[in-house]
Amino acid sequence: TIDRIELLETTATVTLRIENENDSQIEVSNGSYNLYINDSFVGRSLDNTGLIVQPYSTTDKKLSLKIDNMKILSQIDSMFTQSRVNYTLKTNIQLIKPFKKLLKLEKSGNVSLFRKS
Repeated sequence: TIDRIELLETTATVTLRIENENDSQIEVSNGSYNLYINDSFVGRSLDNTGLIVQPYSTTDKKLSLKIDNMKILSQIDSMFTQSRVNYTLKTNIQLIKPFKKLLKLEKSGNVSLFRKS
């Protein structure tokens, strides 16, 4: 959801779903989440609230994402030309349980901007 639109920055709340397919609890202390549109960096969320995911379960985490409007505007032409937007979320999270480790994760996908008639 879009929370605030200003001249240079838009703030949006996004939901990140974390799945734990292991038999051990996962605990995360903090993370940085970087959003790329068509391979260009456009926004970031920093989070230090932590998260616990029980074994064999999913947990949703809401993040406040700060998006640079000027970087989005630079993508407008290619978005309409291609009628598809590619996105990538690159994440660095500090795992503290079951062991301490910095994890670098990435999730990509695409969205069609126009419906076919």
